[in-house]
Amino acid sequence: KASPMFETHNVLAINAHESVLKLNFSSEDFSQALKSLTDFLNKNQIAFPQILHTQQHQSSLDIYITAPKEQLQLIETSFKEASPKNIKLNEETLSMVTATCTGLLSPEIWSKISTQLEKKNLHPKLTMTSALSLSFLCHQKDQQAFTMALHELVM
Repeated sequence: KASPMFETHNVLAINAHESVLKLNFSSEDFSQALKSLTDFLNKNQIAFPQILHTQQHQSSLDIYITAPKEQLQLIETSFKEASPKNIKLNEETLSMVTATCTGLLSPEIWSKISTQLEKKNLHPKLTMTSALSLSFLCHQKDQQAFTMALHELVM
């Protein structure tokens, strides 16, 4: 007789990046976009931010970044003063909320989280997965609601 699996399917912790900027590059070439971003930041004497996610489209590329609030404000100001021709700054104010989990690939953890978000009427703009976490891009105004809803699942 086969022994049952004892893996648990729990949410362990919730973390959030309060401010996330979305940059849209007119090329789908990541290395070219990275060079454009690096050049722009160096020219404006701004430290390189953390890249959270990239999303390729047919003729463009989105890069989602985060950094301390002051650094992001400096990036936004620099874009408004001298917008580079091949990079657009999305005006949406975004956040990212991450649930670190066990048993992520199981339907149980997906079900727990999606049911909880649906119950709270929360709809992420984008969902990203890694080996041990699920991250949700949301409007900044909804970040606290996402955080609290997911926190209710922490074991």
